[in-house]
Amino acid sequence: MMIALAACSGADEGAGDSQAASTSAPVKAVPEAGKIAGSLSYPSDYLPGDLQICAEETTSGEVTCKGGFKDSSYQLELPVGTYRVWARTDDYEAGYRAYYNEAVRCGLDVTCNDRSAIDVAVKAGETVTGVDPADWYAPKTLVLPGSFLPLRAVTPPQPPAAGTSRRVRLRSAHPQPKRSRCWSRRPCRR
Repeated sequence: MMIALAACSGADEGAGDSQAASTSAPVKAVPEAGKIAGSLSYPSDYLPGDLQICAEETTSGEVTCKGGFKDSSYQLELPVGTYRVWARTDDYEAGYRAYYNEAVRCGLDVTCNDRSAIDVAVKAGETVTGVDPADWYAPKTLVLPGSFLPLRAVTPPQPPAAGTSRRVRLRSAHPQPKRSRCWSRRPCRR
């Protein structure tokens, strides 16, 4: 306190002390970081042990993943930036990403057709909550904000495995009414 009073009063005695106090080692710049937090989910009655939450920075493409969660919530510390967040596990389809998207905000109801990923802004010292990467039912393709997604994903039928058979009834996307060449119940003449 004496140093501060001497410095304020302009007295010369103690001026050397105040200069010694002001010269210190340079402070290293710590990268500013924020946090993203939310709930974990999986379409089953358990959470897989290898479940990871990943965040991709939208400008640099840098991906940060974290796993080993003990309960049904997560928290991910990230540098300041804008991120797309998803969950992944080897228990599900290889390479599948369950994004935090507009369908999650909508409640994952059958009427929620918008599957575009939500950009999450991370600010220094702040925690963004409610980021729940839970859309395990979306098509495998990432839908960017403002892009088009068909209402129904179509998967082509796979051939049966060797030694097995499978009956498949294919239906037209635009079914036509059945027309008979005969107007009676008797067999038709050719």
